[in-house]
Amino acid sequence: MSIFTVTNAKNSDTGSLRQAILDANALAGKDIINFGGLFNDGLAHTISLSGSSLSITDDLTIQGTNPDLLTISSDSASRVFDIGNGVTAAISGLNITNSYKKAGGGGAISNEGIFDLSNTTITGNTAEYGSGIFNSGTLSVSNSTITGNSATNNGGGIFNSGTLSVNKSTIADNNANQGGGIFNYIFKEDGSPNIGIVTVSNSTIRGNTAEYDGGGIYGSEFGTINVSNSLIKGNSVNFRSSYYGGGGIFSSGILSVDKSSITGNTAEYGGGIYGIYEGAITVSNSTITGNHASNGGGIYSSVTLTVDESSITGNTAEYGGGIYDGGGVYEGISLNEGNGIITVSNSTITGNTAESGGGIYIGGTAIGGTTIGGTTIGGTITVSSSTITGNSATNNGGGVYSEGTITVSNSTINDNSATNNGGGIYNAGEIIFGYRGPDGLIYGSVTVENSTINDNNASTGGGIYNAGSLSVSKSTIRNNYANDEGGGIYNSNSTPGDGYNFGILAVSYSTISGNQAHLGGGIYNDATLTVGNSTIKHNKAFGIELISGSYEPGHGGGIFNSSPGNATLDYSSIVCNFEILQQDSTKVIKLDNLVGKFITKGSFMRVENNSAQS
Repeated sequence: MSIFTVTNAKNSDTGSLRQAILDANALAGKDIINFGGLFNDGLAHTISLSGSSLSITDDLTIQGTNPDLLTISSDSASRVFDIGNGVTAAISGLNITNSYKKAGGGGAISNEGIFDLSNTTITGNTAEYGSGIFNSGTLSVSNSTITGNSATNNGGGIFNSGTLSVNKSTIADNNANQGGGIFNYIFKEDGSPNIGIVTVSNSTIRGNTAEYDGGGIYGSEFGTINVSNSLIKGNSVNFRSSYYGGGGIFSSGILSVDKSSITGNTAEYGGGIYGIYEGAITVSNSTITGNHASNGGGIYSSVTLTVDESSITGNTAEYGGGIYDGGGVYEGISLNEGNGIITVSNSTITGNTAESGGGIYIGGTAIGGTTIGGTTIGGTITVSSSTITGNSATNNGGGVYSEGTITVSNSTINDNSATNNGGGIYNAGEIIFGYRGPDGLIYGSVTVENSTINDNNASTGGGIYNAGSLSVSKSTIRNNYANDEGGGIYNSNSTPGDGYNFGILAVSYSTISGNQAHLGGGIYNDATLTVGNSTIKHNKAFGIELISGSYEPGHGGGIFNSSPGNATLDYSSIVCNFEILQQDSTKVIKLDNLVGKFITKGSFMRVENNSAQS
């Protein structure tokens, strides 16, 4: 091993960095280059290169002094370093800036070997791909900053098609068409297949921008991205059009986020994370907060998504403030394409806002030109041992808006609000423009089991608004509020336009109590309702003030069954439900358990103090 010392800031000749690299390349085996002479005076120095880049063709370590004191610049003439295939190299203690690669990859550095970059700043470089670094080999970046680089195509900070590890580093304020901070791909520059694995740990990726996808990170199909103990903050996608997104992260491959924070990112789709195509996403022990998008403020996913032990909070969107499950199908696309399968467990979704689906939006509307044949419409979400709380919607579904399939178990949905329908849950379950499958109508499906839905509010359906298929079992629906109908649950038989909505509601082994509405304090039904082995008690139907001091009385403190609704009560107790003068009044006008016609079954059926009016 030989040691070469750089003693001057010349472009070439004896004592220059270029000559030291040429000398090291000429000797087989690992060599070291350090800096002496004028570089030891404690002042800042710049080596300005002209001509070709510095090619490293044999194993080499370059030990700079300090990135604040030693700058390498190509004056926009070329890239700075080329690390060849089969070479093991390390660079530290430099500031690499003002390099340029008009066509191809690697503004500052191109690596095909095994390369370790530490304690280095890469800033102000330009290239077509990977304006900071283009990597098709194995690259480790530690204790470094990659900032202010610009790619005319992809990978503002780093373009990776090999194996990339970023640790204790910052990638900030870079820009590109895709992958403002990092672009991960599985093909080399010549189009041959490669690996495409990125690991980001203990690092910050912030303030990067992409024109189309992946403001912070872009992950291509079949690639892998792992993010741990890191901050993805303030990244953005500029182009505001359908299917462009991922302000923080865009992934169509495998993405894992653990013990990290994704915050303050913006895009059209998926402000924090956007997952599409054939990928899979896992988010664990992480926080996704303060992100914004038109669809999916926190996360937009049409792939398999698992969220565990995480918090999705304070995100905003037009649809799906916290999570948007992109299981919907659109014009010309067959129904079995693009269904997202999402699992949320041991997590909190709170304080998110949207027009519809403040916490979660599950897509599933079939629009003109669709093929429907015995398949399940829309996305699928399972929520278990989680809390959906304090979310709001200016239209429908404060906590959850569903056109697909959702199962809620051992969870709490509370303190959510919607201006119109479904404070806690809105289940649309509709097909518009008159499309129907050969097996009949298709329903959105909601299953609530061993859960509590409480203290939600809306104009209609304070706890739940159902126009599809809804099953509530072993659960509690309490203290929800609706201005109009269905304090606890509104079960709808509506037919908007030429489409169909048929509410099918089954309540079993559950308690519906303390809810309030003008009509149907506990339940308002104008579709198909079955209540079995359940208790409906202490719900209230309040009057509405028409003019000062004059009220239109409420009806159906327990259940209001409106024609043509079908309601069956089986082995249940409907007791102590009231009609009151006005909202939250303590003055009881009369007991008012049931309004409408009911079929009662079972050897034990208790309806007490019934002052029902048909």
